[in-house]
Amino acid sequence: MTAVGPPTIAWKDMTKEQKNKFMKVVVTPRMKEVFQAYDATEYKVFGCKTCHGKDPKAVDFKMPSADLHVLPATREGFAELMQKEPKAMKFMAGEVKPKMAALLGLEDFRPDNPKPDAFGCHGCHTSKTQ
Repeated sequence: MTAVGPPTIAWKDMTKEQKNKFMKVVVTPRMKEVFQAYDATEYKVFGCKTCHGKDPKAVDFKMPSADLHVLPATREGFAELMQKEPKAMKFMAGEVKPKMAALLGLEDFRPDNPKPDAFGCHGCHTSKTQ
């Protein structure tokens, strides 16, 4: 089976098999490059567990992942986190989020233009209110 993904088939319309194949063939290799360019040592090993957590199969690859860094639920919380971890936040907001949105064929969520179906930080990370 060839990897089928956006825009040919929307992520939400893919079967589980199509999503699995798309993640293996398209998303993982592309995001591996992004993460390893940011920190080749920390992300030397990159695969399903990097984003889906300790045991992806046990949670049926459910996202957001409870094993990732828990994010704030408010703009104020994000501003505080940006002060504490500017390099990581810039990487996630400027590289990871928009590239993942594009791979999934979704719009990139922006606080100044929030759209409920856009891909944002909470697509991967849980928040303190979840």
